[in-house]
Amino acid sequence: MTFPAYLAAPAAEGKWPGIVMIHSFRGLEPGYETLADQFAKEGYVVIAPQWQTFNKTPSDETVGQLIEDCSAFLKERADVDAKILGLTGFCAGGRYTMLFLPQMNETFNSGVAWYGFPYSGGFLNQSKPSNFISQLNDPLLIIHGTYDVPSNYLGYLSICRRIECQRKVLRDEGLSGRAARLHDRGWSAI
Repeated sequence: MTFPAYLAAPAAEGKWPGIVMIHSFRGLEPGYETLADQFAKEGYVVIAPQWQTFNKTPSDETVGQLIEDCSAFLKERADVDAKILGLTGFCAGGRYTMLFLPQMNETFNSGVAWYGFPYSGGFLNQSKPSNFISQLNDPLLIIHGTYDVPSNYLGYLSICRRIECQRKVLRDEGLSGRAARLHDRGWSAI
């Protein structure tokens, strides 16, 4: 698949961890480029595909293929340590992070979902990230605002509770902007 993407890499030579960064439903806004540049200064190679370039509401299959293509691109780069790849996304990209991290255990080592929608089927009412909890083998940090109405915090707590039943390792520190953490290779919600 051919698509435009923003790429940021450290100026120094070496092998660096790679990140696939998925933007929100508003597109690859300048703030995402700034964030990718900041990650590069911290020692990461980041690719941020413009997934809405060819379709404003692509299927999950299309975005999944885009993420796979981005990870393959990073693995081929001489400056990327192919054994250390992360997936991160914001809003709709957070949903894609929660959806695909459990399905791409062999590709990624960890993920960070900034907001997102664990019980949403996305634009086309397809797969819900919550349906893939049992497949999650990599650490996933979920960063979320307690009072965000569109992406309800109680939905995140419900996800954490389901994982708690599955793995018995959740520690909940409360609802008011504090953290619920899942240790031992699991989910965290902040």
